Amino acid sequence: MRSVKRPRRGSIWMLSTDPDAAGGVATVIRAYRQEGLDQRWPLVFLATHVDGSWLSKLKRFLGSLIRFTWGLLRGRVALVHAHAASRRSFYRKSVFVLLARMFRVPAILHMHGGEFDRFFWHETGPLRRAYIHAILRGCHRVLVLSEHWRRFYSELLPPDRIQILPNGVNVPMGSAGSPHLPPAVLFMGRLEAAKGVFDLLQAFARLRSRGVDAELWLAGVGDDAGIRRLASDLGVVDDVRLLGWIDEVARLERLRRAWLFCLPSRAEGLPIALLEAMVTGLPAVVTRVGAMPEVIIDGEQGLTVESGDIDGLEQALGRLLGDPALRECMGRSARDRVRRHFDIRNTLDALERLYGEIGVTRSPSKEQGACIRQDSTHPSG
Repeated sequence: MRSVKRPRRGSIWMLSTDPDAAGGVATVIRAYRQEGLDQRWPLVFLATHVDGSWLSKLKRFLGSLIRFTWGLLRGRVALVHAHAASRRSFYRKSVFVLLARMFRVPAILHMHGGEFDRFFWHETGPLRRAYIHAILRGCHRVLVLSEHWRRFYSELLPPDRIQILPNGVNVPMGSAGSPHLPPAVLFMGRLEAAKGVFDLLQAFARLRSRGVDAELWLAGVGDDAGIRRLASDLGVVDDVRLLGWIDEVARLERLRRAWLFCLPSRAEGLPIALLEAMVTGLPAVVTRVGAMPEVIIDGEQGLTVESGDIDGLEQALGRLLGDPALRECMGRSARDRVRRHFDIRNTLDALERLYGEIGVTRSPSKEQGACIRQDSTHPSG
């Protein structure tokens, strides 16, 4: 394992998408800030990407790149902690990692998303694979979300360069409330085929055709028009609620009133939405992709099915909707599992130990942390 022997002066520059945006990575960044990470360490949050037009994305990227380069030139960057996924997200962060390397600043690459294996092996040619490999090998540490992803990256990197850092949630965030009637199945994520939302809609329609009384709540942004068309074709348009992107308060209210959570993704990392559902006491129906089979043990915290198996999805949903005792038992187990394995405080403890090992000095006072936090509210500089 690489060691950085002397204390490093400057701040930790955390690179990510806009923390006010929708999505799992933005939720992770907000959780870090809510838990006071920027009060304990000299952190600068730098958003390298925003949702919107190509022009707004380009302006944000170039603005953040200029600000980062200026920070390097002035010796203000002690460590880079870059949150990345596949495709454009990876290429954007790679520019910052290369710049950091030029200035001999160590970089942590924190890998999110669920399609990096497909991206690396099937969507790139030899030259781009070599570039991606070089970026990964040049990082002080590559953080991955689960054992599934550790095994993948171990094909590309020495074992001591990889560290599992699971996503975490605030365990006391709430408990189940008064269940909604009719029974509600809750989905939270992007409304796109990769998240399995169209598979879920077909399985739900089959349940309704068998006379199962239920509603389907879809929280997220994406292909609303496609959802409405398919729901209309399947005859369940009146039973599907398109909630759009919902904030933390509205999300917690839906979690407390839903009967179960479903995320039938085709590919996945370690979804924050699943952990939020579990800590609220909801059993889950998920697919066996990414880290989800490591989070949900089939038959204990919920039920797992193969990706794309609409018959299996229908059966799992029907089983949980029809068995209140099973839902209650699995919900209790889900909450306990998050408490033991996915508490955000444990995640941050491990991350902060890594910062210390690299040689970054903690913030000497709350005043410094507050200053850094205020600076980071304008991430594009």
